[in-house]
Amino acid sequence: MKKLLTTTALVALVASVASAETKVGGHLQVTITDAETATTGTKAYQGSAIGYEQEIDISSSTELNNGWTAKVHMEAISDEGVATTEGDNLDDVGMTMSNGDTTLYVGRDDMTAFDINMTPAVFELVEDNATQATVINSGDGTIHDTNAYGISQKVGEGSITFLYSPDTSQTSYTNPDNAVGSGGGSGYEIGYKGSVAGVNLGVAYAEDSADLDATDKGESTIITASYSIDALSVGFSQTDDDNAGTTDDVKTTYLGATYAVSDAMTLGIQFVKGDDADAAENEEVTQFDVGYDLGGLMIYAYHSQAENVGGVANTDAADLGLSNLMQLLISG
Repeated sequence: MKKLLTTTALVALVASVASAETKVGGHLQVTITDAETATTGTKAYQGSAIGYEQEIDISSSTELNNGWTAKVHMEAISDEGVATTEGDNLDDVGMTMSNGDTTLYVGRDDMTAFDINMTPAVFELVEDNATQATVINSGDGTIHDTNAYGISQKVGEGSITFLYSPDTSQTSYTNPDNAVGSGGGSGYEIGYKGSVAGVNLGVAYAEDSADLDATDKGESTIITASYSIDALSVGFSQTDDDNAGTTDDVKTTYLGATYAVSDAMTLGIQFVKGDDADAAENEEVTQFDVGYDLGGLMIYAYHSQAENVGGVANTDAADLGLSNLMQLLISG
């Protein structure tokens, strides 16, 4: 049976590559960043550097004989400024089968139930830029970066998604196609994302039994909402991590707003507070953004100011960055 399933998957992939719906694209982002080390005294300047984020994206779909649509997606990316190492550059991979309002899925990070933060941002959320911040947490109990299967069902103006990972230590780039095991413990995510009376809403819960201390498993919840009127968008998100890391509980609250000055220019502000139950102070980050879209090329600048870094009073730092993003479409 395994050979039959493997052959079927390969045939679907080969057939889709030959179809007119195959797309190959990606992006290249170049950044110039200045930063200072978090300290309670005289700020230590870290210097300036040039960095890159590059992505190659391949997606394709084909109609099956039973009326369902099969899709394959693969993405190779050096993600969010993280240096690429062997095995770490295969980011999102997935295969879906859809019919009407129902989608079945198997893959890694290509479908999500928890990653639904709706806080408006000109380009990137705070944690992508605030290099010194250590408390803010976007979901400790999630099954991010692990192999999972699941289902997404459209309901009214939204959808409910459920994902299950039988072993959260397994990833698409570490496992051969015949791997077995359960040493990492299982995990799951379930969430709703939709719109009610013009307000975008999201709520989700995640649990990872591998993220354990002596008594507890990793659990995370998120509630998020956003609303737009004309050129203004506002929103928030709150993530609660139970047993984030070891014994700490962390609550992370995002607030944000963007304003489209013109069709090309957008201004933004974000505020994030990380409340660690074991820290003396709340870590707070404020970020100002501006983006200019030249049509296929976006120029983006930000200033991020972090206070009480690591929950330590009067420990401040800052990041200042400039980047451009070029979208690439090789075929379509």
